[in-house]
Amino acid sequence: MPFSLSHDPRSISDEDLLADMNRVAAIFSNRLRQRDYRDHGAYGVTTIIRRFCSWAEANDRAGIGHTVERKISELDLFHNLLGVWELFGRQPKYSEINKNHSAYSIDVYTRRFGSWRRTLEQFVAWANSEDLENPPLINTMLAPRRLSRQPSERLRFIILERDRFTCCACGATPISHPGTKLCADHVIPWSKGGETTHDNLQTLCSRCNLGKGDYHK
Repeated sequence: MPFSLSHDPRSISDEDLLADMNRVAAIFSNRLRQRDYRDHGAYGVTTIIRRFCSWAEANDRAGIGHTVERKISELDLFHNLLGVWELFGRQPKYSEINKNHSAYSIDVYTRRFGSWRRTLEQFVAWANSEDLENPPLINTMLAPRRLSRQPSERLRFIILERDRFTCCACGATPISHPGTKLCADHVIPWSKGGETTHDNLQTLCSRCNLGKGDYHK
């Protein structure tokens, strides 16, 4: 096999690097990991990172993954973040938005909202935008219903956060008891006239909620 010189990184244009990244990304459904590019790319991963400051920035410049990400709605991103927030029982950190805890990577959030801080600001604004009117608790089956039985995702999040993501009956949390599922339960059961309002909801784990049924003193 004849000898040949490797590419001089300085002679490679940005356009050539980005075009080759797109070529390889097409093999992997518009996704490109560093190890995949090492196996199939014409240039070095280090060359790309040095040129564009980071692998994520290079992918962003090449438009890789954008088609897929545009199909993810902001509501999907917020619901996913709600689940991560609930898991930790607090505001999640930048490093905690990973494949072990989140359906979407941190890059998806920062590209969509501009930064992690901006992501959190947008999420909190969405979560707190629920209309939380608190009419007097209704304790009669004859009274007309004002609200639906199931609380919205935002109202559920507000109740869980108020109760520190802890079951009000047994004290279980998703962190202290892995696998724990929390729900917003009616203090006065829906079947007995209780409404889906802030004052009539509490956090219970699925086990305590099942045991309670429609019991109310």
